[in-house]
Amino acid sequence: MRKIIIERRYLYTELKDRDHDVYTTSLNALRQQVIDLESNDIRLLVYNFLDKQSNLVDINGTDIASYLGISFRTLNRRLAEAETSYRSILQEYRLEKALNLLNNDKINMAEIAFRLGFSDLSTFSRAFKRWTGECPSKLNINNYHPNL
Repeated sequence: MRKIIIERRYLYTELKDRDHDVYTTSLNALRQQVIDLESNDIRLLVYNFLDKQSNLVDINGTDIASYLGISFRTLNRRLAEAETSYRSILQEYRLEKALNLLNNDKINMAEIAFRLGFSDLSTFSRAFKRWTGECPSKLNINNYHPNL
């Protein structure tokens, strides 16, 4: 997983001995690291593109290449250099997103299937079972730890 989860209340806690110069220097260094990562890591660029979509219906490699300002052929070449493919990143993203959405009681399975770009619930269920070995309705999310 590519996330750090921090309770919201801790984000706004003031530090007693804060140093404005250290804060500014650290913030600038972190911003530069994000820029460097996003400009160099093709996997991260594709993942971020997918994460910005409200759903994955009709999203394909051509859309990603266009968003990145490169040709589809260049996208495939850069992904191959990173020893991956659009399809494998999409699968990884869908699994991670499915696990997150399945934790939300307010979203039903059909909506999850749609958001992840599946044509119907049965297609999503088959894919999910292929990824995890379990049907999405039977998986205990709290005890599942994928090897992503």
